[in-house]
Amino acid sequence: AKIESKECPPNTLDDAMAWCPSTKSLVYAGTGRQLWILDPAVGQWRKAKNSPPPRSCMGQTVFYDPTHKRMLIAGGGTLDAWQKGPAPAFHELYAFDPPTESVQRLADAPTTLYSSHLAYDSKRQLFFAVAVFNKGEQRSGMFAYEPLKDAWREIKPAGEVPPHKSWFGWMQLCYDSHHDCLIGKVEDKFYAFHYAP
Repeated sequence: AKIESKECPPNTLDDAMAWCPSTKSLVYAGTGRQLWILDPAVGQWRKAKNSPPPRSCMGQTVFYDPTHKRMLIAGGGTLDAWQKGPAPAFHELYAFDPPTESVQRLADAPTTLYSSHLAYDSKRQLFFAVAVFNKGEQRSGMFAYEPLKDAWREIKPAGEVPPHKSWFGWMQLCYDSHHDCLIGKVEDKFYAFHYAP
């Protein structure tokens, strides 16, 4: 059924949303860094009371962090700006607390994040991200964020991280708890990674 809301996010380009089980709502990270909230029971979108500092922003992503029962708002920035040298906005990570709708700046990511997947490894309580920049525009590699310490670290896989043939350098990524491994997709190929430090 279509949700008929008086207001709604503009959905300009490369926006994202994620389910927040603690408030039973959808949190939408969109253009200009404005956060939106949808309560399915009410059927109405509304702007969150607080959002990350406003700026031209596309490719921001949002993920639920069960360690703190909050949402992580990752990266995003001016379209294609990451291709032109330093891009600090694309490294920014924020925490959004759904009950209070407060925002907190967290540790910057060591690589550029645009429409990036932060896959949550529930066994180790780590978020993983993979990026490969074919032209060396930004830092490539596999990185893990530890929410309990608010710290990032680089992961050195045994094999080489597969490159993309296109411009898009971020691997689609999820965690398979049954097999205890990350599953990544590059174009039409799938890869598995088991984290064993």
